[in-house]
Amino acid sequence: MLKGVNVDTDGIGVLVRYLRKVEPDLARQLPKEMRHVAKPIVTRARELVPQPTTLTNWGKWTLARSSGGNRDWTRKARTGIVAQTDVRALGPQGQINLLSIVQKDPAGAIYENAGRHPQAQTARGRAFIRNLNDKHGESPRTMWPAVEENLFYLNRELQQVIDRWSKELEKTLDKAA
Repeated sequence: MLKGVNVDTDGIGVLVRYLRKVEPDLARQLPKEMRHVAKPIVTRARELVPQPTTLTNWGKWTLARSSGGNRDWTRKARTGIVAQTDVRALGPQGQINLLSIVQKDPAGAIYENAGRHPQAQTARGRAFIRNLNDKHGESPRTMWPAVEENLFYLNRELQQVIDRWSKELEKTLDKAA
């Protein structure tokens, strides 16, 4: 199982910080480029969400008043898969969250993660996880498989974006000097 995507990003936090000081308009475009790089992965993860069917052991939760009793949880689960960036510095090393693929829909998050822990606490939970695993495979079900399928593309594109932004910063600093 893939534990993370490794791209040489030494100093990217410093690069973004300087870019924000020197060229704030240019720095605002970095998150847009990162989300653009993630588009094929988000699309593939959305394709991996199954067609609408009722899942057993979801109880009355799928008939929530807010959905009008609609069992089409997959529509929201598909649109809940998004790419996020946060280029504010985090932690003492100035690390940043350059790109993450997240599931914002609660039903989609349950579908993605159910069964990660070895044992559910109740018989109903164990039955739910067993049925989900039998029907749709082990967890993770959408986002990590999409990343793994597009790993070479992701590594190449992220490295190109980082290289391009490093060159932009060097040009900007040369002009200022």
